[in-house]
Amino acid sequence: MGYVLLAALFLCAFDAGDVDLAKLPRKIAPPKGAKAPKYCCLVFGEKAERIVWLALDGQTLYVDRNSDGDFDDAEEKVVAKASEEGSVLQFAAGDLAIPKVDPAEMSVRVMKEPGKGDKITVSVRVRREGAPSAESDGRYFCYAGPTDAGGDLAFADKPGAAPMLHFGGAWTLDFQDKYSVAKGREFEAYLCVGTRGVGTGSYVAVGIQDGAPEKALPVVKFLSRGPSVRILHRC
Repeated sequence: MGYVLLAALFLCAFDAGDVDLAKLPRKIAPPKGAKAPKYCCLVFGEKAERIVWLALDGQTLYVDRNSDGDFDDAEEKVVAKASEEGSVLQFAAGDLAIPKVDPAEMSVRVMKEPGKGDKITVSVRVRREGAPSAESDGRYFCYAGPTDAGGDLAFADKPGAAPMLHFGGAWTLDFQDKYSVAKGREFEAYLCVGTRGVGTGSYVAVGIQDGAPEKALPVVKFLSRGPSVRILHRC
């Protein structure tokens, strides 16, 4: 029997829901003056009530805060805070005025690796009715990127090909990265609670630390032929 040492963030999983992100509109006007913007679509709310587009252009991030389909407002332009060597760009985009979800402290981090492409992480704290939170304001932390089981998060040259990240959506379980299971061998993997998006690297993991009994352990079942799995513990 194969044995797996699985350090898992396993708290509680909501039903995956029936929102089809791929059918949401992808119309956005490019930022004025941008040289080579790359796009990412953020979706907020369990039923995808709001869409907020991001456009990354070098050391400038454009945020369609009011979801009006352009980046014309003054507060929709965010300049990066770069590390001393310039290899890491941090965009502090702040809060968004979206009822119920109340996104706070949105941040985009870009780590530049020559010859390997950028490593991008998008993070935000949101609310969701019924979701446990250890924070005094009732929000919980969630993030997408730099990678998930499907691959790396990458902004796209055109809105039609942009990844879609769903914040405050229904929860399911997924692996944080790609893993291979070999019979009789022990390895460490990470299982996350979060919301699936569209595109590689689009899985939005949630960072809630309370909510499940200590003895509650995830069960992994393989639909194809292979070794059986026993979960030893979680963190």
